[in-house]
Amino acid sequence: MYKLTSPIKLLAILDEYEEFFADDNVNSVFIRNTINVNLDGQSVESYAYEFNRSTEGLKEIVGGDFMNK
Repeated sequence: MYKLTSPIKLLAILDEYEEFFADDNVNSVFIRNTINVNLDGQSVESYAYEFNRSTEGLKEIVGGDFMNK
């Protein structure tokens, strides 16, 4: 969890990296959603990028680290 000091600027950079196009969800690789996260017993609004493609037939990355499959 990171607190963004310049959310508009940083989200634009993250959106480009995650290939999220706010005006084109169909062609976005990830979709940025607003979610609530429990942080030290408090609900905090946050952003999450959700994969926007089928995972059928893909190998699961058991350790969760896609760089070290």
